[in-house]
Amino acid sequence: DKERDGRAGVDSGPDLELVLLSRLDPLGWPVKAFVHDFQGKMPQLHTNSWLQPLRDLIHSAGQCLVSTVVEEKAKGTIGLMVVLNHPGKKSMGSVKLSSGDIRDHPLIDDALVRDEEDVECLLEGVKLVRDILLSPGMKKWVGGVEVNGLANSVEELAAASDEALRAHILRTTTTTWHYSCTARMGDPADPDVVCDPHLRVKGVQGLRVADASVMPFVVSGNTNAASMMIGDKCAELVLRDHGLKDSE
Repeated sequence: DKERDGRAGVDSGPDLELVLLSRLDPLGWPVKAFVHDFQGKMPQLHTNSWLQPLRDLIHSAGQCLVSTVVEEKAKGTIGLMVVLNHPGKKSMGSVKLSSGDIRDHPLIDDALVRDEEDVECLLEGVKLVRDILLSPGMKKWVGGVEVNGLANSVEELAAASDEALRAHILRTTTTTWHYSCTARMGDPADPDVVCDPHLRVKGVQGLRVADASVMPFVVSGNTNAASMMIGDKCAELVLRDHGLKDSE
């Protein structure tokens, strides 16, 4: 995205999102990390409906773990969650049809941190967060540090090498559920483009797409506002094509 950011006149780099937590969500990140790690080892959990009871069991076990251990430990504390958002264009995933049968699951490849440039960008962000955390002004407020598989103390975090940080990035990077760009709009002559600039699906009469999937690339911020804008613009285009105005 240096090329994209250059066109926009902004500096390239990881986006930092700070979330202040007055308490730990009982269904929060520890559970998600636990379930994500398990599901990564057993992708069948996503694709086989008969494994739903097992998914529910894993979720319940994680919820119990957090409510009995994590929340008890967090009483009387304030948590600060730092999220590194880097919507890179290098590691781009794909969604493909697995067959001509609509009942078959699609082939989904998220291709997370597959490109080294994206890994290095996230490494830059992780080190920046570490520098802030270990700065004199912040360090005195840090009661403890626990980074699964990487560090259990401030000292261990400070001593973590770039190789250890890269390994942590590759092991823990996940999506923030902002799936997008799978039916991107653009020049209809481009074989990879699904929709034209008016959101109309190529080769299909009377069909438009009005959600995050038409984005040529994912926005740096949350996709909610951008998706609302796309929907509003789609309504305007439909009205215009039929010679109508909003008030009508």
